Amino acid sequence: MYSLLAVLIILSLLLQAFATVWAARLMRVSGRMLAWGLISAGLALMTIRRVIVLWVFLNAPQSPVFGISEVVGLLISLAMSAGVLSMGSYFRSSSAAQISLRAWERVFGRVFEKWGEGNLLIDQGKFIDCNETAVRILGYASKADLIGKEPSEFSPPRQPDGMLSTEKARMMIARGLADGLARFEWVHRRADGTPVPLEIVLTTIDLEGRTVLHTSWRDVSERKRSDIALRESRQANDELIRNLPSGILVFEYIQATDSFVLLDGNREAERITGIALEAWRGRELVRMFPEAGAHGILEQYREVMQSGVVHRREDVTQKQGHVHTAVRVHAFRVPGSRLVVSVEDISEHKRIEEALQSSEGRYRLLFEALAQGVVYQDADGRIVSVNPAAERMLGITAAQMQGSTPANPGWKFFRPDGTEYPAGEHPIAAALTAGKPVRDVLIGIFRAESDERRWLMVNAIPLFRPDERMPYRACAIFDDMTELMAARQENAQLRAQAGDRQETDDPELLHSDLESLLDAVAAHPESPLQHAEHILASFRSGQTGRTTGGGGDALEKLGGELRSAREMVSGLLAYSRSLTKEMHPVVCDMAVLAGEVVRDLAPPASGGAVRWRIDQMPPVLGDRAMLRQVYHALMSNAQNFSRLSPHPDVHAGCVADATRPVYFIRDNGVGFDVSSAGGLFHPFVRMHTHPELEGAGMSLAIVRRLVRRHGGWIWVESAPGKGATFYIQFPGV
Repeated sequence: MYSLLAVLIILSLLLQAFATVWAARLMRVSGRMLAWGLISAGLALMTIRRVIVLWVFLNAPQSPVFGISEVVGLLISLAMSAGVLSMGSYFRSSSAAQISLRAWERVFGRVFEKWGEGNLLIDQGKFIDCNETAVRILGYASKADLIGKEPSEFSPPRQPDGMLSTEKARMMIARGLADGLARFEWVHRRADGTPVPLEIVLTTIDLEGRTVLHTSWRDVSERKRSDIALRESRQANDELIRNLPSGILVFEYIQATDSFVLLDGNREAERITGIALEAWRGRELVRMFPEAGAHGILEQYREVMQSGVVHRREDVTQKQGHVHTAVRVHAFRVPGSRLVVSVEDISEHKRIEEALQSSEGRYRLLFEALAQGVVYQDADGRIVSVNPAAERMLGITAAQMQGSTPANPGWKFFRPDGTEYPAGEHPIAAALTAGKPVRDVLIGIFRAESDERRWLMVNAIPLFRPDERMPYRACAIFDDMTELMAARQENAQLRAQAGDRQETDDPELLHSDLESLLDAVAAHPESPLQHAEHILASFRSGQTGRTTGGGGDALEKLGGELRSAREMVSGLLAYSRSLTKEMHPVVCDMAVLAGEVVRDLAPPASGGAVRWRIDQMPPVLGDRAMLRQVYHALMSNAQNFSRLSPHPDVHAGCVADATRPVYFIRDNGVGFDVSSAGGLFHPFVRMHTHPELEGAGMSLAIVRRLVRRHGGWIWVESAPGKGATFYIQFPGV
């Protein structure tokens, strides 16, 4: 019994001692020093008392110190020890929680300070803390510049959406506190006054028992600039597309239905296609252009979407055999399952091509139908093109001449006096070297292959490309003077036999001979022509009285022949003068000159009055007397050949050409067949044989010679019964 009591006293003593120590430790852990200090002191006193009781009991087991009071005290000490131990376990776990909380606060504080975005705490509408990033974003010196102030104090009066900054700040703070999260964009103002756009996130946190707002700032200036740049780029692209000279249509490819839906387009596309974008936007391609399916266009566009290869085509429609509309189409794929169709109106381009082809055809027809020989040579003097007239005159085919030069050993050139003409001084070589036209050069050519001599009157004209000073090609235009030179030689031989003068090749002497012949006829009544005319006049007046039977007809025939002879002599004289007369170039107003010619022309002896139409025309640099002679001859012919028309009409004007103006004189007279009027501009060749229209056939030869002396060309278009149009092209002013 006594041994059991001793064990219980020892156990209670140890328990109280441990509880005393634990109570002392709880003073530091719990933070309640007085309460736990008293408990610890009470437990310590009870432990001392228990030690005394144990010592007495061990020395005198029979001692009465261990009574009922000691049993009650033992139970109380045990209960207090158990309570202290249980409270110690609670405070131990509470202490661990506080340690963890302080560790989390240290980590959060580090993140709060070091995070790359601005971090701030708001309590009661004001900043109570912030990190250095927030200070740097606003451009201030320290946290003290921000703490204790409201967010609206660092903002402009109004936000970009028009709200007052003070009102919007209160609204966003209230939303953050109510919802626990608020995200929005805000514009603050830096210390220097410049705006800074921010993305702000508000979240609620508990701080020492209070709910505060944690504010995160993200500077979106760069993103805003990128957005603005992107928006401006898109606007620029949209503006560019809207104003492109080509039409643009954008379609969305709907794979589920295998169709194309119109998304957008520009004004030029509306003009070219004739569709209204507002009415057709969102509708399928086949509804806009029903023919797309029949023509295989849809299949082509599907192939573009699959392969990514650009599709190109041209659509041309014609009206009355000529281009009506023409478009060039490019279709290509862009990201996002979209198809862009570029439509370009090339109608005018096609019409120009058509006109150019027609012009080239007319040029080719003129080139091949010209009575003059035409040879084109490149800058090195090699022949590149020859017309049929040149082949006939030279007696050699174009294929044989192709690539040849004046230095060809098979050709020999010589002057009218018989001396050799060096190839380097050939008119076309001189025109290529000097870059200037060479006019009216008489050249003899001898071909060893055929042992034949030909005489040519050559004009060489250099041709230039734009902005180039040296010619890239030259054109030689020449007339066959072989027959004329043979006639001159025969005439010289006859004069030599008659002892008149020695043979000569001088054109001025030929001109002098023709003048002398005509002057002699006019000055000497006993000259053969004058004498024959005198006899004819006597018979007509009845002075001889010897006309019998058909004598009258014979005399009339003789009179006609005499008149023809006189006209031929006069024509030869005029032609000779056109060769040798000196030129005096001035700037001539062609409309004024044509008007003078009309006033000088006598009205026709028969037929109706001629309706004259004269347009304004560009001036020409040339000899005024010669140009007047040209217009007088052509307009006189037009009047003469249109007098049999019910309403005679002669029109003088000018049409535009690719390089220089082309003058024309058009009538509505009898006309003639151009294809059968070979050598029309040669001496003594008439346009037709109409019995009522007289003429010796010299005027057009003289006209051509005068035009050629001005460096121009003349040609004619006509058909029987449809009048005639003579075209002249001068170098211009």
